Parts: sequence; C-alpha cells; structure tokens
Amino acid sequence: MRSALRSASPLLDLPPLLRYCIRPGIRPAVTGKNGDPAHESSEHHGNFHADGGVHHDLRGIDDHQEAEPLHISFAALCLAIAFHKGGVLFNEVFPHGAWLLIEQLGLLAIPPLTIKFSRDLFREQTLLTKRDIGTTTVFSAVFAIALLTPVARWDPLAKALYFYADAVLLLCYFSLIVFAKKRAAGVERNGSST
Repeated sequence: MRSALRSASPLLDLPPLLRYCIRPGIRPAVTGKNGDPAHESSEHHGNFHADGGVHHDLRGIDDHQEAEPLHISFAALCLAIAFHKGGVLFNEVFPHGAWLLIEQLGLLAIPPLTIKFSRDLFREQTLLTKRDIGTTTVFSAVFAIALLTPVARWDPLAKALYFYADAVLLLCYFSLIVFAKKRAAGVERNGSST
C-alpha cells in the first residue's frame, strides 16, 4: 500500500516538515487524460484515471513566488546553525580563537534568520514584524563588531550572546503558539457557524 502511495506522489517520500514547506510552491497544472486543463483545488494535485495512473503536469513548478523566499530563509537559517555548531565542534577538537569567532558569528546570525523564516513559514502571524528582522540584524551587527574588539575577552559577553539568541528563539516559539491558538479559534468559529 505504501509503495502505491509513493508512486502516486513524489512528495510522500519527504519528511512531513519538508513536505509542508515545499508544497505551497509546487503548483502542478492538473490535466485530464487528453491534456486539457482539469479542475484544480488545494487538496487535489493530480488526476486519477480509470487506468489507475496519476498524471501530473509539473509545468507550474517554475512558479516560485511563495516557495522561494521560504526555501531561501530556511537554507540561510540552516547555514547559520551549521556555522555555529561547526565552530563548537572544531573548537573542541582543534582549540583556536578562529573557531570560537565562527561559533559566535553563527550564533549571532541565527536570531534575525529565525524571525525571517518564521514570518515566511506562517505569513498570517502578526506577532513578529519586518521591523523585528531589522532590529535583530542591528543587534547582531553590534554584537559582531564587539567580538572584533578587545571587549570580546569580557566573559559576560559570551553569556549575553546566548541570552540574546535564546530570547529571540523563545519569542519566535511564543509567536508560533499565539498563531496556532488564533488559527484553532478561527477553525472552531468557522466550524460552528456551518
């Protein structure tokens, strides 16, 4: 049964989060058996035919208006995390100040990129704004400049970096919870009115 589902949709091979992230950008042109456009809905990404096949026409895959910013912000966030974690790992194995700097700069890139990714993933959420991205970028830049000065030797600075990153991550998590509650309340309201 599972192999039949996999052949029906290439998205089923992906983990659920990636499937969710990728799906909004893929808008296949659903066609009938003779190639004519068929009815398209958000739930229906292909035409099932009497011969048992599913026919997708992926000409719409070039439409990246919604998916591209999400993919770019996700890739940038992953890159920042990779720099941070790579700096942590290599500083343990080959202790050097450069690895510590890479770790800290990666950490400073995470807060603005997390807000950007959160806004791209949940466009309807209202707690985080574009201004928050700019604000965290400025804070990160100030911290990054401080890391290149003698202030970097000050021990509380490292704790302040982690406190700053943790506070922004908690804010993003809180905005996700608020968004989920508002969405659930909207679904209940719509469900009770029908």
